[in-house]
Amino acid sequence: MKKIFIFLLLINFLTPTFASFPIEKNKLNKKTIQLTKNNDSQLLGNLSLICGGLAAISLTGGAAGLLFLCLPAIVLGIMSLNTKGRIQGIFGLILGLAELLLIIFFLVIFSSILGWGGWG
Repeated sequence: MKKIFIFLLLINFLTPTFASFPIEKNKLNKKTIQLTKNNDSQLLGNLSLICGGLAAISLTGGAAGLLFLCLPAIVLGIMSLNTKGRIQGIFGLILGLAELLLIIFFLVIFSSILGWGGWG
């Protein structure tokens, strides 16, 4: 029974399958490319600033689940450098980087105090 099951499972990978619709390899979505290059929106910058601000609020003793919003703040801040919301993105990027450095600093300090280093 195992051999039959494995045979039926592997036969799907060995036989060539074809799409029932035409696929064009060289077709690119030009609208998406234009939106990322010439974006007149401030959405990415605002989202970066909001994520950075929420993560900064969580550093003061708020919800610990919001602490890792610094990563989206960094990514959205980098993505917003070519958009109209560049200033908000830069502030969000700075907040996100500062919070990430604080998290790494606290992890290094607490691991050295509690002996989680694994050197001994």
